[in-house]
Amino acid sequence: MNDKNSDAAALETIHFLSGSQYRWEILETFAERETMTRQEVRDAVSASRSTVRRTVEAFIERGLINSVAGGYRLTATGRFLADGLGEMVERTRLVGAYEPLFGRLGASDHGLDPTWLDGAAITRSTETSPYGPAQKQTETVREATTFRGFLPAIEIEGSRVVHERITSGVLTAEIVVPAAMLDTLRSDPFASLFREKLATDRFECWLTDDGLPFYLGLPDEEGVEVGVDEDGIPRALVQSTDPAFRAWGEETFDRYRTAATRLTKDDL
Repeated sequence: MNDKNSDAAALETIHFLSGSQYRWEILETFAERETMTRQEVRDAVSASRSTVRRTVEAFIERGLINSVAGGYRLTATGRFLADGLGEMVERTRLVGAYEPLFGRLGASDHGLDPTWLDGAAITRSTETSPYGPAQKQTETVREATTFRGFLPAIEIEGSRVVHERITSGVLTAEIVVPAAMLDTLRSDPFASLFREKLATDRFECWLTDDGLPFYLGLPDEEGVEVGVDEDGIPRALVQSTDPAFRAWGEETFDRYRTAATRLTKDDL
């Protein structure tokens, strides 16, 4: 019974803080400053005099702030709550910002940690730029000197860029593709491009029977890209330099490659 009562009280506090945009903003503002007067609170959040007065009085009543010389200050309880809510708001922001990726990918199924995405860049497919994510992928290959990754789908422009850079000696690449893609690789123009790349010592291609749930790119020694597609068209691409995200990408790539079969010129 006590646990249920505590949960109800916690939920009521969350409801109170989320019931007005100014309540959370004012709590967050107090967390950033030592002491504030009511006028300073109004200036910080652009709320009316009556809104600030009611909010400050409600915070005092709930033990979140108290009156001190020169204004008001967060109590220990208020600071603890502000820190926790700040983390929740940040996580909610990340979920909203990267929904195009995680909404299609099901991040928990693949061990992705959403906190790795803080500071990452996302490119979405739009009506005016439907191939934006694919173009970003191609830009990465144009700039990299080494590349490892998953290719759930293949298109000719990117294949030609990779081919030119590998055969000219400026790029070394290792990719994993679905075994179902083999028929495409045996057809022109892909067959001739792949045969020439495989004839060098700068390119390896591996076939996996497991299928690839997303695009993965590991350019050079830093950075990671993860993308999702729909009907072969990239819909969202996330690019990050987070070390933990990169380590996850390397471990994921190695796991799939270990279970895959290496493609040779004779296969084409």
